[in-house]
Amino acid sequence: MKQGGAYLVAVVFVAVAFSPGLCSAFTTEGLEEVGVSFTGYFELLLEHVDGEAADATDIKLEAAKFGFSYTPVDWVLVYALFDFGSGVSEVNVNEGYLSIGGSEALPVVITAGRNYVPMGGYASEFCDDPLCTAPLTKVLSETREELLQVAYDFGVAQVKAGVANGQVDEVGSDDNLNLYYGNVEVTPMEGLTLGASYTSDLSNSLELRDLMPEDGIVDQTAAYSLYVIYDSGPIYGRLGYVAATDSFAAADLDANGDGTGDEPSAWAVTVAYAVTPEVSVGGMYSTSDDMANFAEDRYGAVVSYSVYEGITLLGEYIHDEFYDGTDQDTYQGRMKISF
Repeated sequence: MKQGGAYLVAVVFVAVAFSPGLCSAFTTEGLEEVGVSFTGYFELLLEHVDGEAADATDIKLEAAKFGFSYTPVDWVLVYALFDFGSGVSEVNVNEGYLSIGGSEALPVVITAGRNYVPMGGYASEFCDDPLCTAPLTKVLSETREELLQVAYDFGVAQVKAGVANGQVDEVGSDDNLNLYYGNVEVTPMEGLTLGASYTSDLSNSLELRDLMPEDGIVDQTAAYSLYVIYDSGPIYGRLGYVAATDSFAAADLDANGDGTGDEPSAWAVTVAYAVTPEVSVGGMYSTSDDMANFAEDRYGAVVSYSVYEGITLLGEYIHDEFYDGTDQDTYQGRMKISF
């Protein structure tokens, strides 16, 4: 059975086990009564790339994602997010997990399954940034793993810690729980979040893992992130920094070919302003160090217009400057339909 199919079977099994009445709830009202809800989005993309290495125009289904959540009681959540688009040949499970807790009787929240490691404040498939996919901090640090996580909300502070079976192993090591992480967020005032994250192995990030040696890495390289998020009224802002704590072994990551291991880092700032309830504008600037596989400097702008509830049109521009002195401009028009 494909891994995506196995996750789907597991989610349905757990849901039915908690509530046999779920099988007979065929209407929307019936599903809501037993704690079932759906979410997702479709995104169409028209894109033109103009650069020294590429000059192309394309139109495609950028994303088709469908989420399922089931809450039989207020301290249990079953969630799965399926990816039907973005060039995938089969249904992928982006997220699929079971969370228990978060009530007065059990304030600790225990989560097990496939989920995002909360590095840099990017802890979900759904991101509030108007230029969500673009910041180099996210490119460097975003990590999704099979994990076991414990979280606790102290009111003004939220703490998460977990372990995962990373997809990148050290040479000669067993396949085991080889990645651990932690995240602390403090909300000193409404709309303001201060955060710090740590991971024991940056090589497991979604972008870096494909650059690692197929037979395993020589040694793990830890990383940390610091970030500030302000989201209140018409103003949104994010400032973030991500960095490896040490250099990778040269055999693991030496993108610039200088014979020494890379020590990647990046920072980014994003701002957005809601001009009206329907129209928002935003901008982003990001820069990196020792990340020769990616852009050295990146900036961009976005304008979004909410045509109707759940339907948004976006126009985006992103400029990349690379380590080899070349650059690239990307122009995008998007239609996003969410529910």
